[in-house]
Amino acid sequence: MVSMRLGLLAAVVLGVSAEGSFLASTHRQQPWELAESKEDLQRILRQREQRQRDLESERISKTAECHRAPVLSEQEKRCHGELVNLEKAISDNQDMIW
Repeated sequence: MVSMRLGLLAAVVLGVSAEGSFLASTHRQQPWELAESKEDLQRILRQREQRQRDLESERISKTAECHRAPVLSEQEKRCHGELVNLEKAISDNQDMIW
């Protein structure tokens, strides 16, 4: 599983799609695009996985906080907005891992 992830990360680093054509370079550079070795890719993958665990832990805490907030209060509205942002960050990070 790790070797498949490294292969996908390597494809991104090289800027090559599944068909073998070069990807457009109009996107912002991702951390793994700067990797110079397999060890760099492994380190980046470990960092992304740790970030995912941290975000998921934060989501659990934020969900509990939202449940404690008074119903229909400004605090509840703000909390749910923050929870939506966390969900987006989790999804974005997951896309980088897979």
